[in-house]
Amino acid sequence: MSDTNQTTQAQETGLSLNTDLGRELLQASIDDYVATLDKLSPECNTPDDQARLLKHMVEGKQLINLIESERKKITSELDALKQKWMNAQRKFQKPIQDAMAPFVAAVEQYNREQIRLRQQAEAMQQQATQQQIQQTGEADWLAPAVPVVARPKGVQMRWNYEVEDFSKVPDDFKMLNSGAVSRVCGPDASVPGIRFFKEPVTTIRA
Repeated sequence: MSDTNQTTQAQETGLSLNTDLGRELLQASIDDYVATLDKLSPECNTPDDQARLLKHMVEGKQLINLIESERKKITSELDALKQKWMNAQRKFQKPIQDAMAPFVAAVEQYNREQIRLRQQAEAMQQQATQQQIQQTGEADWLAPAVPVVARPKGVQMRWNYEVEDFSKVPDDFKMLNSGAVSRVCGPDASVPGIRFFKEPVTTIRA
């Protein structure tokens, strides 16, 4: 059912999200609908059963669409206003971000280099300790440690990842691109490891 039809139905029945009376009428309609379904058996074994259940499903879909239509009346203006101010926010922020960009890039490059030097120094210190243990059987704790580069101010170390060889990634960590599969799904589709088939889908048109 179109938004125009939903609006007409709401006006005729008084159902609304925007007024106390409208919400009360809407809740009463929902309660009546749910109570009706609670009395019915969900079994569908004959054409008559199917027609009867579809009738109730259409009624439910109409209620759902009506509620959505009423919500849109309230939120469409808010959405437009929100979009307006988000655009204004981006407009004012962009020159600041553009001016900052080369400085941000310079600081990030410096930070990466300092972290690399820090990790290199730590590795050298660990290697020296291992060599001492291999030679004497114990670490020389009095030996001067390789100075470690201080971590740059404002830098936190967080775990991240990159795929080096996808073929070696365990299946548990792989994700099927369902969007890409759906786009090719059809009578001529062929993807290794995927079976394409038709199945019945009930369409409820309110």
